[in-house]
Amino acid sequence: MRLTLILSIATVFSTETLEQNGDITALIQSMLNVDRALEEEIKDDILRAKKQQNQISDELLSGLNKSVNTLKDALSEQFSKLQDYQQAYKAKVRSRKQEILAEWKAIVDEITNARVAWEAQEEVEAEKEKEDIHKLLDQLRMANEKRREQKVVEKEEKKEEAWQKVKTKLDELQLKLTDAVNATKEARKEMVESMRSTLFEIKTILEEQKRNRDQMMQERRNKYQSALNQVKSGIISALKQSVEASVAAKLGDKLQNAVDKKLLKEIFSLRNEKQNDVAPVATRATILDEYMNERKTSMPQASSVATAPYVEAKQF
Repeated sequence: MRLTLILSIATVFSTETLEQNGDITALIQSMLNVDRALEEEIKDDILRAKKQQNQISDELLSGLNKSVNTLKDALSEQFSKLQDYQQAYKAKVRSRKQEILAEWKAIVDEITNARVAWEAQEEVEAEKEKEDIHKLLDQLRMANEKRREQKVVEKEEKKEEAWQKVKTKLDELQLKLTDAVNATKEARKEMVESMRSTLFEIKTILEEQKRNRDQMMQERRNKYQSALNQVKSGIISALKQSVEASVAAKLGDKLQNAVDKKLLKEIFSLRNEKQNDVAPVATRATILDEYMNERKTSMPQASSVATAPYVEAKQF
């Protein structure tokens, strides 16, 4: 702005001078003088601005250094305090760990002593429980043998009674076959119906005998299982008072396996006996059915009819 003002004054001055004097050299000289004055003034302004800038920079740097030093001193003091706190905490933790280790060692020693005493007592009680179990097993074995003998006797009696009934029916059938030789055609038909009725009665008796046997076997299994469950329950409840549950379970499984094997062996034996008993009667019934079918399809001559019943009777 100052430069513009000076140039304007110089222009006006130069214009007036030219108009008055018309001297161009004087005008140029005056303009050069004005430029030199402006140049000197600009240099002074630049030097003054640099000086102020350097002063401001020095003041900022000095303030920053003071702030950094103050912060460094404060941090050093806090770091020293933290180190002191850390050392004190480590010492406290170390002391507490030693106390805990001492307490834990005392507890472990007590547990070890208690376990040794418990194991010694456990061995004594386990031996006693084993003896009691052996006694119970012996009692169970004796009761089983007695029950088995009683059931065998009952089975033989029922078998004999059933065979007596069958024998009676077979004798009646034998008589009817013998009488059928001289009977008339109508009488023969009635005889055939009567024989079929007799065979049906025989089959009914055999089926009833089979049902009775199955019912007896089921009752025996139920009673045997009930007694076994009672014995197992008593053994397990006795063992739970002094022996761990896993030991009791193992003993119970061993007892169950041993008893199941005996029971299965007995059941297979009874089944084989029943099959052997039913087989001859089934064979006889089959022969009679074949004979009656032949008689029903074709009536033979008197001579052949006379010999057939005796052949069948020999088979019975």
